[in-house]
Parts: sequence; C-alpha cells; structure tokens
Amino acid sequence: MRKHSLIILFAVMLIALLLGGCASAVTPAATTAPAPVKPNLTGKTIKVYGMTDLSGPTATTTASVAAGAKDMIAYINETGGIFGAKLELQFEDTALKVDQAVAIFDRWTSQDKNIVIALIFGTPEQQALKDRIKQSKVPTMGAGPDFVALYGVKDGWQFASAPLWDEQLSYFMDYVVANWARIKPAKAGDKVKLAYLSWSTALGQAALTDASKAYLKNLGVEIVSTELYESNPKADTTTAILNAQAAGANVVWNNTAGFGIANLLNDMKKLGVRDQFVVGTAMLGMDIATYAFLADKANADGLYGTMAYAWWSDADNPAIKLANELATKYNTPANLKSFGRIIAQAQLDIARKALEDAILKVGYDNLNGQAVYDALTALKGYKPLGGLTTVDFTGGARAGRQLQIRQIQGGPDKFVVIKDFALAPDFRPK
Repeated sequence: MRKHSLIILFAVMLIALLLGGCASAVTPAATTAPAPVKPNLTGKTIKVYGMTDLSGPTATTTASVAAGAKDMIAYINETGGIFGAKLELQFEDTALKVDQAVAIFDRWTSQDKNIVIALIFGTPEQQALKDRIKQSKVPTMGAGPDFVALYGVKDGWQFASAPLWDEQLSYFMDYVVANWARIKPAKAGDKVKLAYLSWSTALGQAALTDASKAYLKNLGVEIVSTELYESNPKADTTTAILNAQAAGANVVWNNTAGFGIANLLNDMKKLGVRDQFVVGTAMLGMDIATYAFLADKANADGLYGTMAYAWWSDADNPAIKLANELATKYNTPANLKSFGRIIAQAQLDIARKALEDAILKVGYDNLNGQAVYDALTALKGYKPLGGLTTVDFTGGARAGRQLQIRQIQGGPDKFVVIKDFALAPDFRPK
C-alpha cells in the first residue's frame, strides 16, 4: 500500500511539473524594454542657429537673451554636451527688422540643408518667418509666445515655453476680477474697466485678440480704452493715460518690454494718477531692464506681472540655483542678469532634451529637423533645468500653459508671488 501511495504521489508531481512547463511555454514572462543605449558622440558637433534684436529698439531686453544663450551653450558643452557632441552656436542680429530676419533665415537654409534646431527671439521676426520655418522643416524655439507665429500655420514648427500673450492678459484679468474688492483703487467702483495701453508694434498689440476680448467679456470686464504709443525710450504716453482716465478705466494692461512699461509708469507718476489704476504687464515687462528707464525705482512698486518662469530671487528653486551659479561662473554683468537669460536657458534646455530624445530614436547619422520636431511634440511634463517651468507640447500645443502672477514690492529682487503657477486659459486652435 505504501508503495502504491508513493507511485501515485510521484505521478501527481510529474503531471504538475509538465502542466507548469506547458503554461510557461504559452505564457511569456513579463519583460521590461531595455533602456536605449546612449551613443558616444565625442568629436561630433551639432549647430544651433539663433537670431534676435541686438542693436535695435528692443536690444535692452533681448541682448541678454543672446548672452544667456552663449553661456548656456558653454554650460551644456562643459557638462557632457549631447552624448559627447558639442553644440556650436551661430547667433545673429535682426535689429528688429523683418527683412533682415528673413535674409538671415534664407542664408541659413541655403548654406545648411539640415538645420536641426534654431532659436528666434522677437514677435515680428517669428511672425514673418512662420511659413519659411515650416517649409524648411526647422524646429524653432522662440521667446515670444505669439498666436500668429505659433498657430498661424497649421501644425507649425515654432515652440515657446510660455503661454500666449493673449492668454497672459486673460489670466491676469481672471485674478483681478476674483480679487477686485481687495485690490481695486480707492475710488474705483464695482465694475472692472480695462484700458489697453501698449506699443503699436506686433508685440504691443498681440495680447488683445478676438479670443481674449471674448474671454474678458465673459468675465464681465469692459474694455473702455485702447491706446497705442511709439516703441521708443523717449515716447510720451501722457495722452494715452489721460484718454484712459477720461474713459473711466481703473485697470491698465501693458504688453511691452523694458522702456515700454517704464515710460507708462513714469508718466503716471508725473501726472499724479498712478493710484487710480491697477497696472499689469506681460512677462517681458517684469525685468531688470525696466529699471534702467525708470525715473525713480519706486515707480515700479505695485506693478503686477504675469510670469512664466521662476525668478532670480527664488533661491530654493533648483533651476534658479543653477542660473545664479552660471551668472557667477561667466561673470554676468548685473544688467544682464535678467529675464532674457532665464528665457534663453529654458529654451536651450528644452532643445537639449529634444536633441537627445531624437538621437536615441533615430541615431546621430539620421538626425534631422523632423526627428527633433517629433521629439518636441512628444515632450510632456518636462521641467527645464529642473524647475524653471513645466512644458507640455503634446496634443498640438506649441506654447506653455503655466503662469504665475507676481507684484513688484521694492526693486527687482522683490518680485513677490501673488498667485502661484496654474494653467492659463487655452486659446490654441481647436
């Protein structure tokens, strides 16, 4: 009996073993895809093209972009480059002239049939080049988040890490309406009445669009005055201010940079009407470059601004820690430790990420604009330099979505967060 029991037990074990073997034969074990092998591209180079206004009317703001780009390229190369490949930067001056920008771009594409990344900073330049950029398949990072430049051509090839200008205005007015009882001027009524006082340039007019007008109307905001003035450090904005005052405005939006917002603040103070308005500006106005044109630094106190990136005073932000380290390393003058440098660092770190992803997918020998474009459009939840902002270019997005609101409370080192990062309104084409 004992012998029979052992035979039966052995048979059961054998059957179980056979069944187990069959199961493993038809049910493959779960596997994890191996990580892509990083190539060694030591000795190779990747060319980065760039252009902005270095000598024209906005150079006080954009010159720091070029300087920041140069230093960021040096940092990337010193910390390993793109899998060992060195970035080579060719940066040129547009003087804020569209014909000059077009000539530069045409020269680039005639001399190099495989441009894999470009940096273009300037709203009129970005608008004028939008069709050429797509036709030539040149993925482009731009500082100006302009609707026409980014979405004026279907499936465009320009990207910006900040929300559109009209989205920034709408985000600010959301805040104003929600907090009107607390922040409104002493003699202002319950109705929010907006004056749009800005440059007559492409940048100056870019925030007031059909989309933002409809959005403000839904908020209950009445646009009572639209006044455009010259893009000139000596421009007189007195007429624009007095017309806004006569129209009953109690909020002012300014979509300029540097001397543009400074002119307005100086003239408001001179007229003695600064306390009659809540004044807001797009991100380029919240910059150290603005202070060079203020009659008194205190004239900027109380100014609100939309901010797409962390600021120099955010000491605990890892990206700002690095920005400050680079500013020290490259002996950055105080007047260039500005918003432009932050923009350049953000755009180039995004470009670095896209280049690496493209090379891992298609290889260095097959690297081209299409591969980098594909990598950019797959970018989701990416934080340039570990925390400047958060970028998502999936789903047809070409612009960033994250914004803060800050208020100047005592100098360029006192850009105080009033509303932390949140999603801006989304005006991209549906």
